[in-house]
Amino acid sequence: GILVRVWLFKNGSINGGTAIGPDIFGQIMRNTTFVVDIPAGIPSDAFDSVSIWCVSAKADFGSTQLQPVP
Repeated sequence: GILVRVWLFKNGSINGGTAIGPDIFGQIMRNTTFVVDIPAGIPSDAFDSVSIWCVSAKADFGSTQLQPVP
């Protein structure tokens, strides 16, 4: 089946990244805030970007580089 996840990765390389949160395939989200907690076991220096990633098709539905909060 199709699997879509929030994906954390570093240095522009989705390979080697890690999925967090639930499978969001089929969920329609418009004008809403979607919150996914980063598990405590993932150190903040292990990622610098986030994507909505279709694991099944290896497709990026949207990604951005994260910036530290001052």
